[in-house]
Amino acid sequence: MTWQLKALRYGGTCNACGEHIDVKAVGWHNPDLHKVHCVKCGSPETPTDAEFPEPFKQARVDPTGGSSALREAQKRRDLRWSKGATGEYLMGLSLDHRLIGDARVLTDRQIPGIESNIDHLVIASSGVWIIDSKKWKGKIEYKANSLTSFDTRLYVGGKDRTSKVESIYSLVILVAQVLEDRKVPIHPALVFIEGDWSTAALPRFAIGKPYVHEGVYISPPKVLIKLINEPGPLNRGSINLLADRLDDALRPR
Repeated sequence: MTWQLKALRYGGTCNACGEHIDVKAVGWHNPDLHKVHCVKCGSPETPTDAEFPEPFKQARVDPTGGSSALREAQKRRDLRWSKGATGEYLMGLSLDHRLIGDARVLTDRQIPGIESNIDHLVIASSGVWIIDSKKWKGKIEYKANSLTSFDTRLYVGGKDRTSKVESIYSLVILVAQVLEDRKVPIHPALVFIEGDWSTAALPRFAIGKPYVHEGVYISPPKVLIKLINEPGPLNRGSINLLADRLDDALRPR
């Protein structure tokens, strides 16, 4: 059995330097040898820290998706917030079940200076994904008003919701400021949980192709997560570094 980097359930003492490792802190564990190493010493199989140029820190425990929306629902006694909480929770479950590889998820993050939050931030090989999840009633249509119009818009239950799509892109600027690296792909997305999609959308979703409005993906969860799982420019080390940077800058709500 190889050494594994994980949260150590019982803590321990580093076999290399003798330093105490707290319970549930991150460290290297070899179950066959019954030995642990702290992250500073690394595992014997990785003698250098090139893969982890900064100390690997223990990730903050995120709230369950929809927690802040549920608090607002209880405070305001407003069912609309309850539906929002349900949508965020179900999206979180879908991410947990479908994401592959070294992807990391940050849930329910505050945006400094404003009341809005980011439902889910996913950092994967394909880039950083900003996900706003909705559980709205009504037929979902992405269409032009006429055959000759190039102005394609999003309608939910007959109401024009295009402004909601366009507002998501402001979050890209915020996240880009935190990352301070223009080479990192940032993908904003509006995801409809259990959405009532128009029949025109079903063929494109069947081939894994979401709608895209001014750089914002409009999609059901399964189709979007398939895109997130595609290979991209980020490796495990850069995924962890970017996730830690976002984790420090955008606190759980």
